[in-house]
Amino acid sequence: MSSPQKLTLKHKQNPPHPKGLTLRDMVENRSLWDREPPDILALKRLLKEKGWLENSTFNGEQKRWLVSIKAVEDGYGKNILPPLYSKYKIKNKKYNYKKYSPFPVFFKEKLNLVINSLSWESIFNEISKLNKKEALNHIMINYGYLPNKTISSLSKSSLSSVERLRKKMKHENVTF
Repeated sequence: MSSPQKLTLKHKQNPPHPKGLTLRDMVENRSLWDREPPDILALKRLLKEKGWLENSTFNGEQKRWLVSIKAVEDGYGKNILPPLYSKYKIKNKKYNYKKYSPFPVFFKEKLNLVINSLSWESIFNEISKLNKKEALNHIMINYGYLPNKTISSLSKSSLSSVERLRKKMKHENVTF
């Protein structure tokens, strides 16, 4: 009778990528952005809208924002498991899949292409000549996937105005 095989993680399967940036790193690195960078939630929504991120199930019970399969295949980024990422290595401890979750990392070499595809700068250019009400309507119709706080900040409208308009548009079956 053969002995049971021990499952071990091999660090060579998914080595850390020293040239990658997490989403938080992307937001904090002001040199990537021509204007004020989006907050982390707005960045996630922009990346999802453009196909760079997808909200995937991890471990059968949790939802995680991960680099899309297409972006991984094209070499724009990858999903890292923390114990395999040098910054999060855990010594002499068993790896617990429920405790650690993968997170997205985009490679520095292709980061400018990713950032430029988000059209963050063009949103500012589009609303620069509009008054508050026009800007709010324009953003809600064209970029309604952004969080209320970001829409409020971009249009210089109050958060309650954004929430009211979103509720009104939802009631009138206007899709974003």
